[in-house]
Amino acid sequence: MPGSPALAFYLLARRSDPATEAVPDWPVRPEGKLVWFHAGQALPTPAVTALARRLKSARPGLNVLFTSSARRFPPVAAGGVASAGFRVPVPAERTGAVDRFLQYWRPDLGVWTECDLRPALVRGSARAGVPLIMLDAGTARPHQGAFRWRPGMTRALMSAFSHVLAGDAEALDDFRRMGVRGDRLEHAGRLEEAGVPLPCNPAEHEAMVELLGGRQLWLAHRVTPEEANAAISAHRRLRAYAHRLLLVLRPADPAQGPLLARRLRDEGWSVGLRSAGDEPEAQVQIFLADSDDEDGLWFRLAPVSFLGSSLYGGPGCDPFEPAALGSAILHGPSVPAHAEACARLARAGGARMVQNETELFHALEELLAPDQAARMAQAAWELASAGAEVTDRAIEIITEMLDR
Repeated sequence: MPGSPALAFYLLARRSDPATEAVPDWPVRPEGKLVWFHAGQALPTPAVTALARRLKSARPGLNVLFTSSARRFPPVAAGGVASAGFRVPVPAERTGAVDRFLQYWRPDLGVWTECDLRPALVRGSARAGVPLIMLDAGTARPHQGAFRWRPGMTRALMSAFSHVLAGDAEALDDFRRMGVRGDRLEHAGRLEEAGVPLPCNPAEHEAMVELLGGRQLWLAHRVTPEEANAAISAHRRLRAYAHRLLLVLRPADPAQGPLLARRLRDEGWSVGLRSAGDEPEAQVQIFLADSDDEDGLWFRLAPVSFLGSSLYGGPGCDPFEPAALGSAILHGPSVPAHAEACARLARAGGARMVQNETELFHALEELLAPDQAARMAQAAWELASAGAEVTDRAIEIITEMLDR
C-alpha cells in the first residue's frame, strides 16, 4: 500500500495502544475461515445478507462478520434462520482499536459494500495482511466516502483493494478518478437481492408435469389458517368458470396438513394430501403440499404464486424464490422482511400486492389468462436473473481469494 503524507499525518493523530483500548463485549470467534463484510454508513442490505448466506451454504464451516458505521448497530450473535452472521459495530478510528479488532476476529477476507474509507481501518487491514475487495451495493456514491480534498490519501487507501466492482458507469468513473487501476476495476453491476433457483428432483418434476397434463393451477404458498380460508374462497369462485382449476396449497405449518384435509373433505372438496402419498390427479380440486423440501417443485409448476404470511400480518415470504423459477407473484400488504424485494418486483411488473380476499380473487381471475401470467412471470424472472449475475460474480471472486 503506497504512502501518502496526508494519510501519515492522519494515522499519527489517531495512534493508540491496543492495550489501552476498552475490550468490547464481542461474541466468541468460531474456528474456521471468516469473511468480514463492512457496510459503511448503511446497514447490510438484503442483497448483502443474501450473498453471505449463499457463501455459507456453499462453504460449510465458513463464518461471516458484519460491521457498519451506522449509529444503531447493536452486536447480535448469529443464530436462527434469519441470521447470516455476527454483527458488531465498526472499531473506532484509532490504530489501537483497529488492531485489537483485527487481532480478535482474524478475518481471512474483507468485503466493503460501500466506499467507506476509514483510513485507520483500511490501513490496519492492509498491514495485517487482510485482502480487501469492494462491491457496490448502491447505498452511496463512491465519491461520498472519499477524501476528495486529499486525492493522494484516497488513492493510497483505494490501492488496498485488489478487486473493485462498480455498480454503473458513473461509479466506474468515480473509482477511476479515485486512482483504482484498470486491472483491479470491473463494471459488474450493482449488488442487489436476487433469486437462487430452489432445488427440485428433475424426475419428480417431469412426472408431475405429465400427470397434470396441461391443467391450470395456482399456488398458495406458506399460508396461515386465515389465509387458507381466503385462498379456498377465491378458488371456489374461480372454479365457477374454470372447472378444472387446481389449487396447490402449502400451509405455513405443514403439520396442519392432515387436519386441513379432513376439514376440506367434510366441506365437499376433493382433496389430495402430499404427506399421505396422494397425487394431484384429475379429480383433485385442492392439493395440500404439506412438505418442507418441495417448494422448488411447486414454484416450477405454478404460473402464479400467492405468497402467504402477508395478508393479515406476518413477515411475508421471499418473492425472489418464485421469481427465479418463472412464477408470477401475488402477496399481501404485510411483507416487512421483504419490503424492498417486493417493491422492486412490483416496479418491474413481476409482483402485485392484494389487500384482501376480494382483491386476491380479482388478481387471480385476471392472471388465469396465460398471456397475462406469462408477462408478469417473465418480468419477475428477468429481475431475479439480473441480480443473480452480480452475486455470482462476487461469489466467484470471494471463493477464489479464500482458496489462495
